[in-house]
Amino acid sequence: MRIQFLGTGASEGFPGLYCNCQLCQKCRELGGKNLRSRQQTLIDEGMLIDFPADTLMHSYNYNLNFSKIHTCLVTHSHEDHLAPSEFFNRGGVGLNTIEKALTLYGSDKSTAVLKSQEKRLEKIGIFSVLIEEPFKPFEVRGYKVTPLKADHANAYCGPFLYLVEKDGKTYLHGTDTAYFPEETFDYLKENGIHLDAVSLDCTFFTWDHLSKTGVDGCSYGHMSLFCCSQVKERLEEIGAIDESSKVVLIHMAHGAGMLHDEMQARADQYGMIVGYDGMVLEI
Repeated sequence: MRIQFLGTGASEGFPGLYCNCQLCQKCRELGGKNLRSRQQTLIDEGMLIDFPADTLMHSYNYNLNFSKIHTCLVTHSHEDHLAPSEFFNRGGVGLNTIEKALTLYGSDKSTAVLKSQEKRLEKIGIFSVLIEEPFKPFEVRGYKVTPLKADHANAYCGPFLYLVEKDGKTYLHGTDTAYFPEETFDYLKENGIHLDAVSLDCTFFTWDHLSKTGVDGCSYGHMSLFCCSQVKERLEEIGAIDESSKVVLIHMAHGAGMLHDEMQARADQYGMIVGYDGMVLEI
């Protein structure tokens, strides 16, 4: 399984579009791994996780043919993860016919924004499939996909994590979320899941006071480096990961407060990899 992190930033991007702080200025000056577009992940050639407005730029940056995409797993309905207006360019005048349908999977809340345009989308070969409950696996073109519970604005955006399995390899996409819900840990343990790779939400990288207990009882719906290390420890305890597993940090926000190399130096002490735009992971 080939996993490419097309975007590893949070909603405002990094550096921030409207920010002129010293950190953002330094990021623009250095470029490279310090530049983070909105979160999106590609599995092999045909499966996306999320569809932000930066999708077009991702296709340019990594020379990707998005007519090959057959599946998009929607984590939740926040605008930096789902930009419905981008879908309608698929039916533009003069475009070559796209033979493959594009099927979107998500919860009732994450796909609700598409319902009013459902007939229009179907005319251009885009279909949405409602996932009614978490922890129920389904098959997609040779992949086994299991939606898992996340902790992220649960009341209105319908968040899911996604467990993707194929040919004996397993990847867990772990953003956007705070410390994983107990039901998610339980599912992994009870089903004997071994993760070859897992990505973790590390939006608030330097907020060491943000842990699984949150701040003043509030989880913020995201994690810090310290909180990610707690998730990693728990995954180790239940046997879901071991020394062979790759743990990648993604979804870093401007509030992370560090350049890429500085983040990696801190992540090294926990045995984790700081992801960056364009990074490829083969498992």
